[in-house]
Amino acid sequence: MIELTGGNRIRATNAAGLRHGDTAQVSVRPERILLNNGGSCGIQAKRIEMIYHGAHATVTFRTENGEQVTARLPAYALDSANDDMCHLSFAHEPARAFPVAVT
Repeated sequence: MIELTGGNRIRATNAAGLRHGDTAQVSVRPERILLNNGGSCGIQAKRIEMIYHGAHATVTFRTENGEQVTARLPAYALDSANDDMCHLSFAHEPARAFPVAVT
């Protein structure tokens, strides 16, 4: 379980031997992110940019703590990606947690 800045918790696969208390970065491929699906893991975010590519679009969101998330969404899902807060979700299996080097 990974605790995000702001207190939200998500599940991700420990890809590099993280230990309890380590600072981590979570990575999810853009095509694995779902919009307003209520999946097993998720965060709230606001749409800030959308680039159409025909049948899909690359959409950039800003989370409540200021982080950017990029998703590749099918065109039919974009009606839900308005300027309001959206729920971005993903299954925990493709999410990977990596240590962040502290300098």
